[in-house]
Amino acid sequence: MTAVRRARWTTASALVIALFVAGQALLWLAYYGGGAKRLIGDEESYQAFALAILGGGPWMPSTIWPPLQSLFLAAIYATFGVHVLAAELVQTLLFVGCAWLLRGIWRDLGGGVRAANMAAALFAARTLPPVPRQIARSSTAQPTKSAHCTTCTATTCTPATA
Repeated sequence: MTAVRRARWTTASALVIALFVAGQALLWLAYYGGGAKRLIGDEESYQAFALAILGGGPWMPSTIWPPLQSLFLAAIYATFGVHVLAAELVQTLLFVGCAWLLRGIWRDLGGGVRAANMAAALFAARTLPPVPRQIARSSTAQPTKSAHCTTCTATTCTPATA
């Protein structure tokens, strides 16, 4: 590869990466820009279980729900306070870390840099279609008050004291 071609490739790669990062940032801002999203579906149960754990309840209140998500949320809330946005930030960082890990695995298995970058980009991009649907659903959902909370808003829950 000539120096000119390498420079063009580097510039094009940097532009694609910058556009991808900007797109992800804009989607994140659109999704979480007004604060933490409202909890819907299973999210409400995990939130309630995590708050119960913080309040001294059982670490596995139900055999129907996997316990690690509730324990993970309880650990985040114990560290950063009971803020849904903190959990969302930690989970977003873990998601980006998974894309980076996939890239590393691809390289270790003998894949080229371009293929590894593409695998990581495709992994990260796979979340793009559900985002607009989630925005539409979360804008109509109402925050719910758990039996383990004294006050709940879209961004925070204050655990009830025993």
